[in-house]
Amino acid sequence: MNILILNDNPPPLGGAEYHIELLKSLYEKKGHKVTLFFFNDYVKGKSKKNACIELNKLLSSQKFDLAHVHAVEYYFSDCIKLLTDEYNIQTIQTLHDYRYICPTGDCFRNCEICKECHNGAFWKAGVNGCYNLIGSFNRFFNESILKKDILGIKNIFRFISPSKFLKDIFEKSCFTGKIEHIYNFLDLEKYDRCDYPRDEENPYICFTGRLMPNKGVLTLVEAVKGTKIKLRIAGKGPVADIVAKKIAEDESYKNISLEGFLTTEDLMKLVRGASLAVVPSEWWEVLGFSAIEALALERPVIASKIGGLEEVVADDRGALFEPKNVVELREKIVNLMKSPQKLDELGKNGKKFVWENMSENIYYDKIMNVIGRV
Repeated sequence: MNILILNDNPPPLGGAEYHIELLKSLYEKKGHKVTLFFFNDYVKGKSKKNACIELNKLLSSQKFDLAHVHAVEYYFSDCIKLLTDEYNIQTIQTLHDYRYICPTGDCFRNCEICKECHNGAFWKAGVNGCYNLIGSFNRFFNESILKKDILGIKNIFRFISPSKFLKDIFEKSCFTGKIEHIYNFLDLEKYDRCDYPRDEENPYICFTGRLMPNKGVLTLVEAVKGTKIKLRIAGKGPVADIVAKKIAEDESYKNISLEGFLTTEDLMKLVRGASLAVVPSEWWEVLGFSAIEALALERPVIASKIGGLEEVVADDRGALFEPKNVVELREKIVNLMKSPQKLDELGKNGKKFVWENMSENIYYDKIMNVIGRV
């Protein structure tokens, strides 16, 4: 097959872009031809219509059998319609966030889960200051009042949900019968090759990912504050400055270190060297890439009981705690850190779970089943 993969941004921005890199490699490994198209490469200060013009040039230059869409903003929906209406290309889309039911894509406002737009009242995003005011009202007017399919939902044959949680949320909206659950996959052999040992002499726990307010890093920092537990935080984002200030001004935070942005190899070594990883998210994680990555590296995970994380983390491969509950998180960390034998057992269970659910071959068989029905 000749496959076209479309996304707003090119790698290496985030989880969606990382998945696209893996997906391209997998498709090509299985003998398919793959072309990538990133909308924002063609905007660059110009009108968003320029992306549609460039896409039209590409589509007219060769024939594609399938379009696999990923994280695309609603204002590029004309491009999606171009694929299906003008060129009759069968199209599927992997969902990476909540932007079809929330203009910002994360259902998170004022440090809380927000569902105000879920019933189509997108104007509230503009009034609440979450999103562009004109864009919010335009989307509300077209979708809710005129009942227009401006998002191109009807043009997508099937939506792929990386978690059962996201599938359930979307099916309560307008996606019934059009969405299927398939876990994202990892290059598991790469993780298997990382045999860096756990640091027994100077044990530590770790957090990896974007240092954003919705990731719950400050909850984790408060949970280990003043304890003997060493916390190493890898990543970048605005919360890093807040944590750095706490470390500089208060002795009780001296057991915490900021590692900054790490290369893939160094990040894997950090996780493998840790006793466990913590994913204290406060928003509806679609699946929780950092949790999956830690499990693949045979390290147990303590995570918030929220979103797709509940599917990834369980008692036999880590522990769950109520989001923002500092005391409960501290107890979970302390209890697990007491038993290296228990950590080993949980780590092995976690790795087994990932291998049984998130391998390349499992994903490929399932996605080809969907494509076969296209």
